[in-house]
Amino acid sequence: MIDTLMMAYTVEMISIGKVVSCVQQFTNFFPATEFPYDIEDAIVCWINKVNEHLREIVSQEQKQRRPPGPEIPGSQRARYRKDQMLPKQLPCISPVENLLKDTTDGCALAALIHFYCPDIIRMEDICLKETMSLADGLYNLQLIQDFCEGYLNQCCHFLLEDMLYASSSIKNNYLVFMAELFWWFEVVKPPFVHPRVLPQVEAEPLHPIKNIPAAFPISNATRKSFMDTSPNSEICCSKVSPTFSPSQPLLPLRHTQHRPQSSDSGMKIDYVFLCHKVRTEFEFNFFVDFQVLRTI
Repeated sequence: MIDTLMMAYTVEMISIGKVVSCVQQFTNFFPATEFPYDIEDAIVCWINKVNEHLREIVSQEQKQRRPPGPEIPGSQRARYRKDQMLPKQLPCISPVENLLKDTTDGCALAALIHFYCPDIIRMEDICLKETMSLADGLYNLQLIQDFCEGYLNQCCHFLLEDMLYASSSIKNNYLVFMAELFWWFEVVKPPFVHPRVLPQVEAEPLHPIKNIPAAFPISNATRKSFMDTSPNSEICCSKVSPTFSPSQPLLPLRHTQHRPQSSDSGMKIDYVFLCHKVRTEFEFNFFVDFQVLRTI
């Protein structure tokens, strides 16, 4: 009779639909494979999904921590201990498969309470290890009992030994306790309940383009050739060569069109013309002498 009343009370406080709607607020939920089939499975799903979301929050907070700045050349490097340089590990929260056996160390329940009330139970106050000792489990269970006694109207009616050994005879009592936790955190929501959320990712400030070094340096001559280009020169180029042939070289054309004329350009042209004239006369005289010799 008492077990029936406790089950009726549990169904009144928590339901599968309420758990599913609660879980969908925090993380992805796949009804085809994760839909709970009874109240106990719904409670297990709620604990695991909340703790999984908590691990994701802690991971994002660790990634957003500012890395050490770049070393300044010539400055003296500071020395740190090896344990200070190592990244902080994520909290070890094992998933719950059996509601009684997997909650005897208090890790999952304490992490669940921390998610909803981070100001009251801090993450640093919970003992989260890969290998939990008996003293570690008693510490977490005592933390849970103190929280329920001070903030949730003494909803935890268990002794430490009952929660530590978790006999199957208290299964219905344990379901009532978990149903009341869900009711407090998701239905009543007292002022001290502030679920943790994912930290917002801050966009990195864009650096000015002038601070970005050029991949390929530009010489002063090339820069000057582009600066000296005027619309009149483009018009002259279009008049001289209206059509473009692939066989015509581009580089000599550019040099002839955009190369500035110096003051002694006239002297160079006269010298070249004189050399060409002398060479032509020499070849002509040699040809005439050769023809005369042939006739003789």
